[in-house]
Amino acid sequence: MEKPITSTDLGQISISEAGIEEVVRCLRSGWLGRGPITDRFESEFSQCVGADFSVATSSCTAALQASLLASGVGRGDEVITSSVTYPATINAIMSTGARPVLVDVMNDSFLMNLEQVREKINEATRAVIPVHFGGRLVDLSELCQLAERCGIVVIQDSAHALEARYQGAPLSQFGLASCYSFAPTKSVTTVEGGMVCTTDRQFAKRVRTVIRQGLNASTWERSQGKELSQISYDVVSAGFKGDTNDVHSALGLAQLSDLDKRYRLRKENWQKYFRYFSTTDRHFSQDEVTANRHGYHLFNICVSDREKLWKKCFEKTGIRLGVHFPAISTMSFYKRTMEIQSREFPVAERVGSSILSLPLHRSDWVSAVISFFESWDEPIFKSPVLKGSQPEWVQS
Repeated sequence: MEKPITSTDLGQISISEAGIEEVVRCLRSGWLGRGPITDRFESEFSQCVGADFSVATSSCTAALQASLLASGVGRGDEVITSSVTYPATINAIMSTGARPVLVDVMNDSFLMNLEQVREKINEATRAVIPVHFGGRLVDLSELCQLAERCGIVVIQDSAHALEARYQGAPLSQFGLASCYSFAPTKSVTTVEGGMVCTTDRQFAKRVRTVIRQGLNASTWERSQGKELSQISYDVVSAGFKGDTNDVHSALGLAQLSDLDKRYRLRKENWQKYFRYFSTTDRHFSQDEVTANRHGYHLFNICVSDREKLWKKCFEKTGIRLGVHFPAISTMSFYKRTMEIQSREFPVAERVGSSILSLPLHRSDWVSAVISFFESWDEPIFKSPVLKGSQPEWVQS
């Protein structure tokens, strides 16, 4: 039974009894660290997203950091990424000693501006991290062609795009890696966790080494040794503690079993918002459908008076609408350390100051939010910009 609308969690995900049983079974097994359950989770996740190789991590941040380190990114290098993303993307870059280089986003999609990516590539550039936003995908074909010409690697931040496909193909088929998140608000949760997916066997092996402190064998592998030499280890590279464990993986396996059901629910609810706004807002008109499969992770709107609308919605429904994301360029630490100039990323800053995320994971919440908008008698949107059957509104 679903609980009443009193929660504040925009991305609350259901945990089945089967998931609880899997976790309890693991807890009683006597092995809690990374082991055979994680191996199985990696294998089944690979099948789910169409990846050749998958490496489970402790978070998407760890997945990004390990991917950068395994690709040779380090001090003195530059990594280009979006100015509209969660801080984890930037922190993963900084943790390697590399310098994050931001680009603005596009008005019509909130995805990174590829023309600016082209302009900011220089001799120090070693990688670019495209951020797929809300389930919408960066133009991977154009980006990967650019990266190949310039000799840089593409490592995707796919935290919002687990079910998405680019022109029918798995995301891991583009660039060096696609990194996913299993945080509580994501399509699949392991409480906390992430995954690196790739077509490159040797790269996957390097990532696996990096996330176990640079050791040449995991604790589980060494626990199976029958000789003293087999239970010892060597450190073969720099690394950090970034792997996951069988307890988290047990929950992940159960989550995969009904992933499609949850995806269909979010898609249905996303389309409810789409139909509502297309029939009630005189500015709204549907654009063409793209060849990409949308991840339906977020439904975002940019509004004229965010603070007032947010407060009234909460008072009336008990639902706290989300903010995804404030622009990276407005964060005090990044402004100081990256020497960001005022209004350097105008689209990102306009989006970040007006964006709201509407809940998708519960149909009763969607109905409540739509009812709220039906009762709202003030202007909401200005200057709609639509593309790829993905409605967005930006302030004029």
